[in-house]
Amino acid sequence: MKKIDVIIVLGFDVTQDGQLPDEGKSRAQAAAELVLSGKCNKIVFSGDVSHLHDYKPRKSEAESMKDYAVSIGVKENDIIAESTSRNTYENAVYCKKIIDAHKWRSILVITSKFHVERADFLFKNVFGSMYNLEFQTCQNRLSSQELELITQMER
Repeated sequence: MKKIDVIIVLGFDVTQDGQLPDEGKSRAQAAAELVLSGKCNKIVFSGDVSHLHDYKPRKSEAESMKDYAVSIGVKENDIIAESTSRNTYENAVYCKKIIDAHKWRSILVITSKFHVERADFLFKNVFGSMYNLEFQTCQNRLSSQELELITQMER
């Protein structure tokens, strides 16, 4: 993989007390490994709390992923937390504003395998052809029952 400008990590849930579930940790870890290996210098973690929840967590998905990445060695100043978006479309819209402000063009989006098709469609439509968008999936950390339920929701 050639060096990229920025990694965008899409949030996956956060508990009401701001704890990051294993699936969110998997996404954050995939990005952290790329930064720590020198393949990229910047990460944008994206997400407030899913529109499926009716609570406001103590910390957003983005802030929880940022804290996790820092705990495993990523420098805090190499991370931007976008804590406004509540769905994949909003992830793309709010991240594009950040990307444009920094004039980044080479972007790797990290999400889960069950989510990558929707993320690919929405990000390519929001960003357009002036960006080099690539997508990477992370290791699944969901139980088979959770994965089946989420896969049904994705359809």
